[in-house]
Amino acid sequence: MKHHFPLATRWATDLIAAILPPSRVTNLDVRHLHPIAGLLYRAHMLAGESLNAMHIRVRATYKILERGFDAHPQSMSGIYDKAFTQLDALQQRESALARAAWNASTQQPDDRFGSLLSLYQFTYESYYRTLAAPVVAADALSRTKQPLTDVIDSDGRVKVRVMAEIEAGQRLKAGLLTNGLDNHLRNASAHHHYHILSDTSIELWDANPRTGAYSWGPVRLSHAELSRRVYALTVTCCVLLLALALFDIAYGRTMRARGWSTLGPQRPRRDIALAEMVDAGALHGFDVIKVDFAGGDAIEVVLRVLDETAIDQTSEIRTSTGARYAREIRTHHAPLRQQAYGFIQMSHGTHIAFATLRLRIVGRDGQESFGEIAVDRKAREAILTGETTIDEVGSLVAVDTLPDRMIPVVHTGIPLRIR
Repeated sequence: MKHHFPLATRWATDLIAAILPPSRVTNLDVRHLHPIAGLLYRAHMLAGESLNAMHIRVRATYKILERGFDAHPQSMSGIYDKAFTQLDALQQRESALARAAWNASTQQPDDRFGSLLSLYQFTYESYYRTLAAPVVAADALSRTKQPLTDVIDSDGRVKVRVMAEIEAGQRLKAGLLTNGLDNHLRNASAHHHYHILSDTSIELWDANPRTGAYSWGPVRLSHAELSRRVYALTVTCCVLLLALALFDIAYGRTMRARGWSTLGPQRPRRDIALAEMVDAGALHGFDVIKVDFAGGDAIEVVLRVLDETAIDQTSEIRTSTGARYAREIRTHHAPLRQQAYGFIQMSHGTHIAFATLRLRIVGRDGQESFGEIAVDRKAREAILTGETTIDEVGSLVAVDTLPDRMIPVVHTGIPLRIR
């Protein structure tokens, strides 16, 4: 997830350092750091969740996952595989619904309220229940000793009530794993039990399906009040995702090395592939403007050279508490070919399931062609290792028409506290 809040990367660094032991932090790379920063920024932006509260919630969730892994690593690896197989599509759907809710016009109350309720219903029914599955599995393996088939559905989802039972069983503060869950609100959305009263207010209720009598409400909420209820569950999903990200940093490499995780390369949807490549592109001086699938076994990506520069500087950030942070901003000029190969290396997980990757690079105007690269799996594996020189990789590449030219790349460092 891209974000533009400068302290988010610092927050991510602090979270990782606070929860993972130093021996596990060595597994960290930028592909972990950017999504974690984005999730922290989103939680802060949507609900004003404090960093201390997020640390407590993520640490408690991560510890449950860790205990499950310690108890039965092979079983946890299988749950890990299933969850990550499903999450790409679910995250893309959640992102689309969240964007629609955030951008809905104040002049269109049906869209404004309806998009919030659609986001909540999907989050409650699908997204949260899938994210919760590894936590439920870990608790079953380490504490209750229940068979996983008793607590996780065949579709990889769990019943939401189980998470409240885990809070009680693990002696966690109520809401740590479940804040935002409201079955009445979900039912009001699913059964269209609501009236939009004005541009700024809505009335909702839940009813007994047998008698038709009210089981909740009617309640009248402003748009801001409904947003708080919806985004509380969104933030809880951020907590679960952050814990899974830390679990992946700590144990993903071990699971794969020992053959416990057998999750093979996945072919994502085109829109998901583009979203996954955005950060890798930006870090190498490119904007990812198009992704296409060609002939069933090739993926084609169009990169636009950003051609952006910044004055070399040390930027100071001051927070409301008086803390001061400094970060270095530097513009480097690097060979176009080197940056293209760097992009291939960082986005490896998105395109490796395809036999061929074709990169086409265009100028800042989107029209001028800078050439293209076509690489098979063998060449991409060589690029991934980082142990092969650019010239050596060149002998493995099927097509490389990129010119020997330099492009500017702006690197923004991690904020470091100075007071």
